[in-house]
Amino acid sequence: MGSTDGDQLSKKFPIGEPVQGTVYALANHGALIRLEGEVTGIIRNRELAWDRDVAHPREVLALYQPVAARVIGVDAERQRLELSLRMMERDPWQGIAERYPLDSVVRGRVERLVPYGAFVSLEPGVEGLVHIREVLPEPPKRVGDVLWVGDTVEAVVTELDVRRRRLALSVRLRLARPAYTAVAGPGGRAGLGAATGGTPVPKAAADRLRLTGEGQPEAMIERADEVAWCQANDLVQRILIVDDDASLRTSLARLLKRLGYQVDAAESGERAVALCHGQRYDLVLMDLSLPGISGLDAAKRIFEREPGMPLVMMTGVDWLDRRAAIIEQAQQLGARAALTKPLDLSRLSALIKEINAGNELQSLAMEPAAEAMPPPFLREGAAPALLNLDRAPKTLKQIVNDLRCNTGADAAVVFHVEPATNQVAIVAHSGTPLSQSEAMMYTLLNSPVADVIFGRDRLYEQDTSRNPFRFRYLSPMLAFRSCIGVPVEALGQTQHGLFLFHKDAQHFTRGHVRLAIAAAHQVGAAIAHAEAERAIQASQHLMLAGQIGAVLVHELNNKITSVQQEASLLKLNYDRLANSPSPEQAATLHDEIGEVVTNLLGYSKDLRDLARLYLNLRRVERYEVVNVNEILRQAIRLLEPLAREYRIQMRSCFAEDIPATMTIGSRLEQVFINLILNAIQQVNQFKGTGEVAICTAFEPGDESFPLKIRFVDNGPGVHGQHLDKVFLMGFTTRPDGTGLGLFVSQRLIESLGGRIEIQDNVLLVGSIFRIDLPLVVPSSEERVPWTSRSKLTS
Repeated sequence: MGSTDGDQLSKKFPIGEPVQGTVYALANHGALIRLEGEVTGIIRNRELAWDRDVAHPREVLALYQPVAARVIGVDAERQRLELSLRMMERDPWQGIAERYPLDSVVRGRVERLVPYGAFVSLEPGVEGLVHIREVLPEPPKRVGDVLWVGDTVEAVVTELDVRRRRLALSVRLRLARPAYTAVAGPGGRAGLGAATGGTPVPKAAADRLRLTGEGQPEAMIERADEVAWCQANDLVQRILIVDDDASLRTSLARLLKRLGYQVDAAESGERAVALCHGQRYDLVLMDLSLPGISGLDAAKRIFEREPGMPLVMMTGVDWLDRRAAIIEQAQQLGARAALTKPLDLSRLSALIKEINAGNELQSLAMEPAAEAMPPPFLREGAAPALLNLDRAPKTLKQIVNDLRCNTGADAAVVFHVEPATNQVAIVAHSGTPLSQSEAMMYTLLNSPVADVIFGRDRLYEQDTSRNPFRFRYLSPMLAFRSCIGVPVEALGQTQHGLFLFHKDAQHFTRGHVRLAIAAAHQVGAAIAHAEAERAIQASQHLMLAGQIGAVLVHELNNKITSVQQEASLLKLNYDRLANSPSPEQAATLHDEIGEVVTNLLGYSKDLRDLARLYLNLRRVERYEVVNVNEILRQAIRLLEPLAREYRIQMRSCFAEDIPATMTIGSRLEQVFINLILNAIQQVNQFKGTGEVAICTAFEPGDESFPLKIRFVDNGPGVHGQHLDKVFLMGFTTRPDGTGLGLFVSQRLIESLGGRIEIQDNVLLVGSIFRIDLPLVVPSSEERVPWTSRSKLTS
């Protein structure tokens, strides 16, 4: 083949020309393509994709697949075209100087490690090299000692060669940058590179933070987030709240105003009637118990003048059964629905949406829907379990559901007998709904449930009609003719029993009994696992109290020393006064004594505060009105001495519009202390000094979790390969860590109906942990604010 043939091929297929062909062979080095006129071409592996190194063309192409490619050269000797598949797409290196200018900070993911550094992917098809000497101020011996594949890092662009497609990056220079740095990204976007303390903040979070004059972030809420609740064309615009509980009335009114509604409030039925006669409301929330005329009488008077006014009654959960007749009367008068207190934000949102849609509300809330009923821990005198059995490796629900399906049972149930009270409870159930009553808690002790649990007997009954007397206390629960019962042993005790029921006689076989026995072992393992976690959680609380106690003892010693010194000074001045000094000396001593007395009073208050802070850690759990900001201030105050010792600056940026909510304050405080302590220890281990910021925000646009708390640090961050492990029991990256703090924190937050996650993480720059909490509006049963309660314990 001569050059003339090559020239003809070049003229027919000029460089840059797109061509169509079919894959006819796949070789190790590339894909062979047949074009029109028996012309052939090759797409070498390096030309198959921008975003990765292709080891074999089969990763991208298949035999006989039609393909479009672009001509990038001519092999005259072989008379074939050099083709590129990736050139058919936009070259990611086009415009790269604008997207990643020199000296800008960029963020990427570590894709490959080599002896001389790490390759970081900034976007598909664009990689930069962090040379080993640019990883840290003191270069590590091996790059793998610091950076792992999958880590997110930030770096400064130090060199850009578009022609050779080379990009040099420096993590070392990024660590020397100020806390807030613009981060360059694809499309020329720029966001905040780090929050207080040098930790990067995603754009969604950055939009809610702004810098004060001193560089401290301050939470902001934008009106754009509130339109999800109240639109200009909605039917519900004007709302009247009628309740004699000032805390509920004020907090709910403030919340609804924040959501865009026009809100009036009345403390009595008489005032509500007067307001409704003077103007039209789109929704009236009326408490049943009011001073003077009742909520029912007030509703009656309102409907006499405004029969179509949307009115919803409110009552406490504990009064619901006793007031069923009154609620029914309100319904007959024209009330649309009934809500239980504490009010749930998502419940109220659903009700308003139904009104806006013009729907009838009778099915919504004349009786509280199952999902609207507060869980047991929301009721007076009860606290939620530290952990749900569903947290076990295979949950009880999964076990009983699998067993029911495998045996064809109508229902599978796990019973539990409380040893102290001999009360029977159902802890897991799958299948046909059960009819339950309070009396069953005791009558089931006279049923085969007691035989199985206390006697450890196995029950295999193929036809209960042969002995109906034996099953008389189980029969009201559900209709069945055959059943199986197996004792469940956990931690050396038998307090549970696993039962299967079916409506037909002769349904179960011996094989089903064996399946039930195997499932009982799984149930026992799940219960043992749950009990182990519960014990660990309890011990972690004691460990945390011990750690905080050590910090407080140090602080107390400082205060006591100051008191001793001031007392000594007071004694000296007193002795001088006793020696009849001159008038000028007496005046000076008088001033000094006054200053000493003032200092002693201040130190005395500090000592009382420290004692109160520690006692609050051990206070009894209870469901109460709390303000998230106040609990955080308590946690910060507890840990300030440790932060000072480690030369770590603590910053706070609290949203002042955070509404009060009902939860278990002691659990929140334990979680907050865990996260702040973890951040302090991480920063200290990595740098020996640094910053930790705690920020709060109220986002009413998030109906499920409007309360947001962020914990920001400029510590070492978390390796990408560890991100899904940080909340596992026993996992820790510190030599002195127990692996319990984050594990327990996740369980506690979930027990309060919230969630916790790592919002953002950049290796060597820091992390952001975020807690999302639901908002439960406080009701009249909780009048004393959390801050007042905490003072009562001092």
